[in-house]
Amino acid sequence: MYRFYLKVFGCPMRAIEAERVRRYLLANNCVAVPREKADIIGVFGCSIIYATDNLTLEYKKHTQ
Repeated sequence: MYRFYLKVFGCPMRAIEAERVRRYLLANNCVAVPREKADIIGVFGCSIIYATDNLTLEYKKHTQ
């Protein structure tokens, strides 16, 4: 059983995609957990909006 964490930045389309991934993972016996305990980490960001793009990149830099 895998543990996962998903983070969404930006537009509603990324939220829809993240929700699809979340449902898939849950249907396959994965469990949502805090980032520190996750085996799988998904970050959904929108690069169309410059501010969101930078926010997503900064988040990734600080979580490695």
